[in-house]
Amino acid sequence: GHRVPLVMRYDGVFPRGERRHDHFVGLNDIYATLAEIVGVTVPDTSAQDSVSFAKYIQSEDNVQDLRQNIGTWAYTRGAVKGEAIRKGDFKLVRNIITGQDELYD
Repeated sequence: GHRVPLVMRYDGVFPRGERRHDHFVGLNDIYATLAEIVGVTVPDTSAQDSVSFAKYIQSEDNVQDLRQNIGTWAYTRGAVKGEAIRKGDFKLVRNIITGQDELYD
């Protein structure tokens, strides 16, 4: 799904007791985020699809570099069976087998 909770804690660094839930982050974004937090430069050829949300953790006003959409894919035995993309409140789901598209708001 596209709305799976992520809980992060880093005492003295992350604001305590605050929530961020208005923007997209993906599992692949954790790489760039942790690298930025600890001060490690990510090579240009590494984790090209990873977008840091470290500044967003610090303040919910820091949204300029966050992703605008997020995609997911459903695999069965190595073959893509479905895919979906979210942007804002919209979610487009495509069933690869039937060719059917569904748009949700």
